[in-house]
Amino acid sequence: MPELAISDKVWKDFVSLAEGKNLKPGRLAERVIKDYIRRCTDEELIAETERAAQRAPFRIEDTEEIIRQYRRRKAMRANNGRSQKTGSRRT
Repeated sequence: MPELAISDKVWKDFVSLAEGKNLKPGRLAERVIKDYIRRCTDEELIAETERAAQRAPFRIEDTEEIIRQYRRRKAMRANNGRSQKTGSRRT
């Protein structure tokens, strides 16, 4: 296990917090570090998603209509060019 240098005041505050949660300081430290790693990973994923959205050739508000149009075209091809009745659904 790597050794860390943490100031006495920070460590005392951390131990006090751990005791308040009925946890050993080492166990709480492990939870905190895992949570931090998870949060950093999530932030990276969000940043990637935002960059991808900025490169998209359409606005996010138009997504639902684009999907509806795609499904209509797909249904028409599946029906050999015959469109289904409006509002009807397959079960």
